[in-house]
Amino acid sequence: MHVHVYEPSDRAVDDYLDLGGRLRIDESDRARYAATKRDWPGRPGLT
Repeated sequence: MHVHVYEPSDRAVDDYLDLGGRLRIDESDRARYAATKRDWPGRPGLT
């Protein structure tokens, strides 16, 4: 499980909601996001 805790007025809340909306409507962005999440662990120097 991964949990983010923010104040309701934090701009990050809107950013996450915007991202979710974008991923629901744009198939190419959804595919790019999925590829990034899938490939992230194998990239050197990143954790």
